[in-house]
Amino acid sequence: MKKLFLITLVAGLGQVTAWGAACAVGPSLLSTMTSTCDIGGWTIGGFGLLPDAAAYGYNATPTTADFNVEISAAGAVPGFGPGFSVTLTAAPGYPNFMYAAGVQSSNFTLVYDILSGPAIQEVQLGIVNGSVVPAGNNGSINILKTLYDTTQPGDPAFSGNNVLTVGLGQSTNPISLRGLAGNLLTQMRVTDSYQIAAGNGGVASLTGSTNTFYQSDVPEPATYGMIGAGLILVALRRRIR
Repeated sequence: MKKLFLITLVAGLGQVTAWGAACAVGPSLLSTMTSTCDIGGWTIGGFGLLPDAAAYGYNATPTTADFNVEISAAGAVPGFGPGFSVTLTAAPGYPNFMYAAGVQSSNFTLVYDILSGPAIQEVQLGIVNGSVVPAGNNGSINILKTLYDTTQPGDPAFSGNNVLTVGLGQSTNPISLRGLAGNLLTQMRVTDSYQIAAGNGGVASLTGSTNTFYQSDVPEPATYGMIGAGLILVALRRRIR
């Protein structure tokens, strides 16, 4: 019985990927986000907001009290395993820095870290009801996404097409960041830099945006190690008998 308990304990420890409180259900003010939380085996944290150049035409600059963040589990998609999503929306109240009218424009950057968990193979950026009207007023909504490899000295940004700029007219379609295949990173920093500008007398409105991270659909090296360790333990148990 003791040997069987030891085998079960070793196998169980091999499946633990994160410790800590579960992420809150539903939208939470960015200003009240805890240091870390767990969802689907991932530990994420380090949420913050960086005001960029300025917020023109508003009576204040964006702060963490102006935005809600919602973290939720995401089901598997073809070619990838399950994952989780992070959605940024405007918090109730004024000013709404995701809505610009007349000559208003706001710049800000959402920052957070994926600290541990299953290896990430795919990242998608989804826009929730974004629009710029009229088309000829030079208004724009742009999101510059950058992923940083925090496992390397200096936290270098991923190269090539993993740095994505999205320009919107009217769109709700998710956009994928390709090129993650083979990296299988379990730690990264995520920054989304928003530029929302009304242009010349127009309106630029963004209800929100969602980042969805999917794990690889192939066993990770750690998984192979667990399988191998389990086979060794089974063999030893048979010899003991």
